[in-house]
Amino acid sequence: MTAHELNEILSSSVFGEFLSSQGRRLYFPEGIVAQAQQADEMGCRIRATAGVALSKGKCMTHDIFHAIHENTNALVGYAPTAGLSTLRKAWDAHVALSNPHYARSPHTLPVVTGGLTHAISIMASLFVEEGQKVVTLTPSWDNYDLIFTSSKGADLITLPLIGEDGPCPIAEWEVSLSALEEERLLCLFNFPNNPTGYTPSDAQMKGIASMMKRLADRGKKLLVVTDDAYAGLYHDESCATSSLADHLVELHENIGVIKCDAATKESLVWGFRIGFISFSGKGLTASQLDALVEKVKGAVRTSVSSCSMISQTLLLEAMNSPGYTSKLAQVKQVMKERYEKVVTAVEAEGSCPGITPIPSNSGYFSSFAIEKDAHELRRYLLERGIAVIVLDTHLLRVAYSALDDDQIQSVIHEIYEGVRCL
Repeated sequence: MTAHELNEILSSSVFGEFLSSQGRRLYFPEGIVAQAQQADEMGCRIRATAGVALSKGKCMTHDIFHAIHENTNALVGYAPTAGLSTLRKAWDAHVALSNPHYARSPHTLPVVTGGLTHAISIMASLFVEEGQKVVTLTPSWDNYDLIFTSSKGADLITLPLIGEDGPCPIAEWEVSLSALEEERLLCLFNFPNNPTGYTPSDAQMKGIASMMKRLADRGKKLLVVTDDAYAGLYHDESCATSSLADHLVELHENIGVIKCDAATKESLVWGFRIGFISFSGKGLTASQLDALVEKVKGAVRTSVSSCSMISQTLLLEAMNSPGYTSKLAQVKQVMKERYEKVVTAVEAEGSCPGITPIPSNSGYFSSFAIEKDAHELRRYLLERGIAVIVLDTHLLRVAYSALDDDQIQSVIHEIYEGVRCL
């Protein structure tokens, strides 16, 4: 379909109202890739289509690949633009395990992206215009600023993750969002949060969804993006174990939901650079969902053309392997135990002026608010052979995911000692 035809299909949906100028232009042409993929689907006996060196239908590649996999085409061939259909279906089934409402609601099959960053970048290409307001939480992953502000020229509006009375001050958020004059708002939520490692409770997730519905009832058009990169890494009973997307589907015709996932953390394949993007919303038709996938395929085609075949093949084989689930559970337990060691180490330090632990219950990180310039503390730690991350001058992030058990207590102690000394 042409871009115009896709735009017409989406015109009566909330997604159609948000399409950026680039998003309106994007489509997946019936060109080289589409025709080659059609030939594959039809099982053509002779395929003079894609620019691949073949002999007897097999890729003419290095002998080393034959030694490590029986099907070298599955390693070095081109993947479909939207990703391997078997992987897309497997990931959809994986998401359904912890997001039953999302699974039962009409939604697109996840499209494979080149990691979580690529998923969010595609979303921004489709729906973010220069000068547009994009709402997210603070503190946040520093790549948001690069994607939305530096790349797209958007105006990043931040809501505090932690309020005076604790995490998720939803009433404060609602006042801030209601005060914005824009009829259309794109909001991005990242839970478990990077850099704080905080996940809302189930009640808080429902509260956020109720807030969004009230805004929609008052006429706001909302696209809500969930960055679920650290999904599944929940370390205590306070955490909601389903995505915010699960609470938003079928809520209101004015609310569109964009779910961004990453196999990088969830499946323990960080360098594979495999992410996913899917769409849902109340009242969306099958043709509108298909149109959104075509728009995404157009964005993929104009950026990376298709995502890594070898990464998709190996991820799918891992997901289908007998020990996949038990290995994930094992690593999640290790992360939980490391988190608990951080909590114990912080408690052992007691009260210390100049440093405040930020609430955390999930993910890979614990963060600390530092009154003085946190870069000074970072340099102090570097001199002692300890590397951490500083964000926004007064926030220090510790990736306990990368620390062995016997390193955690000493790292936390050195951080507190640094605050006392500086």
